Amino acid sequence: MSNRDGGTSEQASEAKFEPLHTSNHSKAWLVSEGTWVYKTQKEQRGRSHVDVYEMHKKAYESLRDAWRNGYTSQIPREINIPKPFASIEANDTKWWRETGHSIPEKIAPCSILVAQYIVPFERKIKTHLIHRLFSSREKKQLNRDEDFLIRPYLVFRPPGFERPLSLHNYPFYLDDMMRFEISKEDIISFARTMAVGLAVLHWSGSMDGNGIEFVFAPNIHRRISPVWKNERWKYVMWMLDFDLVRPISHTKNGMKQAAKAFWDNDPYYPRPDNRDLWSDFKDQYLSESEALIRRKHPQNANQLINLSKTFIANVEMGMTGNRP
Repeated sequence: MSNRDGGTSEQASEAKFEPLHTSNHSKAWLVSEGTWVYKTQKEQRGRSHVDVYEMHKKAYESLRDAWRNGYTSQIPREINIPKPFASIEANDTKWWRETGHSIPEKIAPCSILVAQYIVPFERKIKTHLIHRLFSSREKKQLNRDEDFLIRPYLVFRPPGFERPLSLHNYPFYLDDMMRFEISKEDIISFARTMAVGLAVLHWSGSMDGNGIEFVFAPNIHRRISPVWKNERWKYVMWMLDFDLVRPISHTKNGMKQAAKAFWDNDPYYPRPDNRDLWSDFKDQYLSESEALIRRKHPQNANQLINLSKTFIANVEMGMTGNRP
């Protein structure tokens, strides 16, 4: 096993592979008693799986560095990133001979990423959420064995939106949050938490944040506290999926790249036309960015702080269709 952080290949060789979600781009298995996910990745031009692993690792370490040194202000919640474990390559003949044969679906040797498993909502919470989110007709078509993770989209549902009949990465719009009577304070804290995550990627990790995802999942780690609470469920926020993330330079062109990534991504972040929520996101992003810049780049701090404002300005211009 190459590029490994902790653990042993012997642990993997003794584990059973339980199939998880499958898409046109990847397949995934849960191993080691629910601890790790093994995921194949679609090859991307000019980008290896080692690159994806290293980008995930860099994001994880950047966030840990922010934790250790403290955030700029008292945001109400923390954001989490799954711990990266390893990148297994197709030419790792020892791993494929000793462990790869245990994968129930026979696949040819390929590149696999290994990372911490985000535990989904338990069955009783899943049943409650299904009851609230789906009609009687829709419930009959659901695969209730799917992992239930929720993607918070801090925008209103677009006209003509058709609800996906799937529990995996369910899109949870502002409309849904209001229907669940999630408080305005909690919605603001969602926006501020995302802003912290994006600022850490930009100014600690020098990454554009392209294609990243945010999900709500249950709080299973006592160290992650406090949590959001609503009715019968408690949850925390995770940031994941660094397959499409690219490095950025701390220049005007880098800020254009970061703004393009903002608009190309799914609509997790609030938009500038939602003035109040955007203001909360913007203020938190600029505050966190300034603190990170002053700590990590003191020699040219003022210049980079201005660039963080340039990123925000680029995003706001994108609202009018003038996108990078």
